[in-house]
Amino acid sequence: MGTLDRDTLAVVVDDAERQWRRHRAACEGAITGLPAGAITESVLTWQRQQLDAVWTPLLALCRAWLGGASADALDVHAQRFATELASYARWLESAAEFWEGGYLGQEVASGCLEDAREGVRQLARSVRQHMVVPPAERDPEAIQRLRVTRTGLAKSFTPCKESGALSGLEQIELVLLDEQLAAYLTAIDGLAHGDPRRLEQAMDDEQRVTRRLVRCRKEHAAGDVTPACTP
Repeated sequence: MGTLDRDTLAVVVDDAERQWRRHRAACEGAITGLPAGAITESVLTWQRQQLDAVWTPLLALCRAWLGGASADALDVHAQRFATELASYARWLESAAEFWEGGYLGQEVASGCLEDAREGVRQLARSVRQHMVVPPAERDPEAIQRLRVTRTGLAKSFTPCKESGALSGLEQIELVLLDEQLAAYLTAIDGLAHGDPRRLEQAMDDEQRVTRRLVRCRKEHAAGDVTPACTP
């Protein structure tokens, strides 16, 4: 599939299956170690199920191609995979909000910071929607609009940074929103060039920023702030 011949793809798929089983077992073990009934246990279990739903038709598609299935059969597998992938992409928005602490009921900032948050959320949603579109079907003009939107958002942060009205936590949140925009620029470049490695890097960067945001919120709430969470 793509530029791979059948023999090469067979090796790749076999290795991917081994990696999948290993990571899935590790995930199961980690979830088992959480307190029963904890919200994180439920979310991680659901997240694992969402990944299963994407992996299963992807593997079936690869195996069908390796087995010399007809074009019609491959189309059925491909459509099933595309449907599950699109569903997963839609779910990622609420998942990201959960891990950012969006359901903890903390006080919501108003004004420029909340505008910045909402702008970044909308950009993230748009980037994910484009990620599930096959490279050959991506619209270059739409991807260019993502780039323009990202640039505009970055510029719009300046008055907020210079306002002098943000708390220490709000200042670090704005810094992290800037880092998220950097991650989405990497993703946009990946979309434009059909480069899955850039997309993977962008998602890794996004997760790193999210982990730091959760950490900083906890530190500021406890009053024990490390340099990593100091503006």
